[in-house]
Amino acid sequence: MITNDGDGRVYTVEELFYCFSGTEDFTEEDILKLKDLLNENDFFEPDRKRPFMFRPLDRQTVEERERDREQTEYMEVNRMLALADEYFPGESGLYKKGARFEQKIALLSFNFPYTAVLKYKDKIREFEEVTGWSVEVNSECNLMEAENLISRLLPGDVEILAPVSYFRTDDLFKVKVSKEFDDAPVINKFKEITGMDICFELKGKEKAASNAAPLRREGQMEQNRALQLIDEAFKDKEDKLYRKSLKTDGSESFIELSFISPFVGERYTGLIEELKAQTCWDIRISQTPNQNEILKIGKNIFDEKGASLKKALSYLPKEMKVRAVTTCGIDDGRKEEIQKEFAKVTGLEIEII
Repeated sequence: MITNDGDGRVYTVEELFYCFSGTEDFTEEDILKLKDLLNENDFFEPDRKRPFMFRPLDRQTVEERERDREQTEYMEVNRMLALADEYFPGESGLYKKGARFEQKIALLSFNFPYTAVLKYKDKIREFEEVTGWSVEVNSECNLMEAENLISRLLPGDVEILAPVSYFRTDDLFKVKVSKEFDDAPVINKFKEITGMDICFELKGKEKAASNAAPLRREGQMEQNRALQLIDEAFKDKEDKLYRKSLKTDGSESFIELSFISPFVGERYTGLIEELKAQTCWDIRISQTPNQNEILKIGKNIFDEKGASLKKALSYLPKEMKVRAVTTCGIDDGRKEEIQKEFAKVTGLEIEII
């Protein structure tokens, strides 16, 4: 591919499927499987600006990556998985573990990952240092355990009348119950344990503190028009607006905007104030960073700068920064270039060791 098209050419997954198989007769499942393989091997890398396209790597780069992997000491996979049980016992909520062997990534699934990552961040870091494996925490909660927790927290005379609803984009559970009750202690305890929100509904109406619908401001723009106006305002901006969510705070609704990090969102404070005035909506910036996208962008920047990583990048939630461990020292000039570009794209600091 490099010989025919040059080393700057990028390919779609569909184009690569045709190159490998010689046929255009493929299914969506075929494309998804090939995409996973491309992300996990050392012969291709995703384009930083278009991560759905892939660039073939030259022989020298592939050999360097193989040498780096051989020079790094990793704990044997079964021993590593057994050690995970010692580091994260039953009370941690670890219910599943696995590994991406080629990338030396340990996959850990906790019942409630938001709180587990914060509570066990030092243990996770120590586990990475001891095993040589990088840790990736599954961001999805254990729905069965969440429902069990809800049942345990509810008063004995309150019944759940329908299957619990979970809204992933809002990290919110909605529960239809048989009667009114003082829900504040349950809401607070559920938030403390899981890091997620919960609300309760009676038959035919949502239960809030006043059992009233969220108040609408005078002159407030219709919801869909407001969301469309926000899309228009951000469509040509350098930074991507990932998601718009309608949320409630007590008796008031607001629109939450999700960027790759809240620091990037703060770059548009002036524009957001203008949108508030135009729509009469309260518009807020989500304080939750897009961890997976941040790590993907960081990896692409290191690849572009020709800097090899000893293990996968680590996100440090408490410090809200990323840590990179390189296979060998990189010069100060290249380190500064990486840090500047990373901060420009993500708004976060990257610590390079």
